[in-house]
Amino acid sequence: MVDGQQRLTTISILLVCIAEKLKETGRTGQWGSEDISRVYLRNQLDPPRKLKLQDHDDEEYKRIIERNSGGDGKVTQAWKVLRSEVTSAGPDCLMKGLSRFKVISFTCESFDDPQQIFESLNATGVPLTEGEKVKNWLLMGLDRESQDRLYIDHWYRLEQSLGAVAAPKRIDEFLRDFLRWKTGETYGIDQTYANLRRWWYETEGSRDRTSLCEQLARLAELYGKITGTNGQHENKEVDELLQYLRDFGIDVHRPFTLRLLSDEAGAADVSRADLVKVLRALSTWLTRLWLAKASTSGLNTESTRFANHRVPQNVESYANYWIDKIRRLRGTGIAVPNEEEIGVGIRKRRAYGGKASNAARTILWEINSQLSNAANPKREELSIEHIMPRKLSQEWRDYLGEDADNLHENCVHTLANLTLVGERFNPEISNQIYKEKHKLYKKSSFELTRKLAESYVNWTQEDIEDRAQKLTGLVLKYWPWENVSRTKVRWRIGDNEWQEEKTFKNMLLNVAAALIDIDPLENSKRILDGKYFRGGGRYIFRSGTRREGRCLPIPRYDEYVISVDIWDKYKTLLCYEMGKRCGVEIVVEFLKDSTVGERVWGRVDLPLLYANGEKRTRLRWRINEDDWLEEQAYPGLLLNVAAALLDLEPEENGNRLLNMKHMGNRTYFFRSETSASSRCKLIPGHDEYKINVGLMHMTIVKLCREMGELCGVKVVIEILKDSTKGEQIWERLDSNDPMLEA
Repeated sequence: MVDGQQRLTTISILLVCIAEKLKETGRTGQWGSEDISRVYLRNQLDPPRKLKLQDHDDEEYKRIIERNSGGDGKVTQAWKVLRSEVTSAGPDCLMKGLSRFKVISFTCESFDDPQQIFESLNATGVPLTEGEKVKNWLLMGLDRESQDRLYIDHWYRLEQSLGAVAAPKRIDEFLRDFLRWKTGETYGIDQTYANLRRWWYETEGSRDRTSLCEQLARLAELYGKITGTNGQHENKEVDELLQYLRDFGIDVHRPFTLRLLSDEAGAADVSRADLVKVLRALSTWLTRLWLAKASTSGLNTESTRFANHRVPQNVESYANYWIDKIRRLRGTGIAVPNEEEIGVGIRKRRAYGGKASNAARTILWEINSQLSNAANPKREELSIEHIMPRKLSQEWRDYLGEDADNLHENCVHTLANLTLVGERFNPEISNQIYKEKHKLYKKSSFELTRKLAESYVNWTQEDIEDRAQKLTGLVLKYWPWENVSRTKVRWRIGDNEWQEEKTFKNMLLNVAAALIDIDPLENSKRILDGKYFRGGGRYIFRSGTRREGRCLPIPRYDEYVISVDIWDKYKTLLCYEMGKRCGVEIVVEFLKDSTVGERVWGRVDLPLLYANGEKRTRLRWRINEDDWLEEQAYPGLLLNVAAALLDLEPEENGNRLLNMKHMGNRTYFFRSETSASSRCKLIPGHDEYKINVGLMHMTIVKLCREMGELCGVKVVIEILKDSTKGEQIWERLDSNDPMLEA
């Protein structure tokens, strides 16, 4: 039935009620009780009933038709209402009314699209959910037997797995996340049906939708494990991690998590241990982001990109591959926060109110679970308790002192001022002075709350700050991550202490200030005097003699400004030159790695920075274990890598590279006729394609690697480190190397 299901159901229930009444009162005109049943309610042949409803409604409807009514669903409720109407209005009046109804029937020809008719008929009423549209599209046009089989075997199973009988929106959410996984695009929930149809026809090229329905039913069972609507996962560790993510309240991870569960269920080389390891890393990532009050706006895109990403064949470790993908987000807004950022977030972020309360309760519950050997109560049985109350009484103001209101405003909803209590905790106690609360906290069944009482006899600003520091330590312990450093470079004068900087710009400004500190009068003249490298340019000036924007004031000496609008390479050279003029040695190192629990530093090679034409940087690359190919420049590297990948599988790899979105969700690979940009060059041997070569060196290296991953191969790139001793010394190029831009 394309349209009119509710009207037909209501009318048939009304006819049941009239037939029941006619058993008592006798016939009305030409109609008797059995006449109505025979003509309008039952078929003479199979199937025995005129109408069959969906899901659990059909069982109730069947009992009503067979005069064996009962149940607590909507069908029974409708039957009770209509039965009272029949008693009130009488069978005669109602049958006359029904006789005036007109039934219009549309029969689709073979060339008609019943789904299009269905959507048109429903466009003016209550909008259909995306799930309803998809279901009708999947079942439309099948014969009754096939439709019943597909519905019962697959779609009904999908509804049950998602707990969607009472909440049909859950189907929409599942379909949206499924589509994001399969396409790599962050479609909105209201675009699901149209884009799902388009994706299916483009990828399968077939109108047979049975396999899609089977696939959706299977994945809905896994999705139900994520949402909790399909019971517990059979593995305890996996189930605990899924429950943590669910209670935490951030759902954008679901396309990626669904893909992980599917990989573990279907791939022989993905173990249960791999799944646990990745889910634990995912939990750590989201927890740290929330605690650090980092923006999660990019998580939606990143989760979708991860879900759609193809893992290369024969990776050494499935789990480590994904953890490395998370690690490579360093420098982005959604990188795993470090210790400092978490500490600031715990002290400052609002951890109470709306969804924040769910996250805070879940984090505190997990900490309590780790601290205690006893079984943790269910999260839903716990309440968040404000140690310093949400509303200050005069007694609390007197207790906190003259800065009470300011302290309350800044700290009341932070994690350090929150703890957990049970449902039986008297709400009136929440406003009592800390001395009274302290007595109750000492008796608490929660280890977290008892330790609070043991550690703090008073509750002052110093105590709140101390607890924030202790919570930071617990978070770092229970949600560990490698030593995540935002430091990019460090420097020192001679053998003095190292000074770490987040950017080369900061290093340049602080080196200049440190040199002037040594001898303000003389060294300021020395670094101002004369021209520097790169064609004899000047970089340090007196304030007011240069345009602002390209120059910044030197810290503590704002009568001088220094040009920062230069490459990192030249910022480093400028530091060396200024040190030389002031008679001291400036040593600069950059962070090569921080992924193994300790930071690995590399000395900036001064001769390489001054490299002349004879020692020009050379590159070499290869695919997997093939022979090395040498390049003079980065654009040549990019063009030749792209050509080699197209040589492997011209059509397949061409389509893969055309559809690929890279850093910042941008496209760099095009068909020749679609790009007229001078930054795009024809790919050798494949002039139907162009690629953007007007990119920074670091971006070119990353792009080569990503293209290789997409095409199922590994692109290895090395840089010529030295050739001054009669042999070439090569070094594997790290795309995170801050000196690479130079």
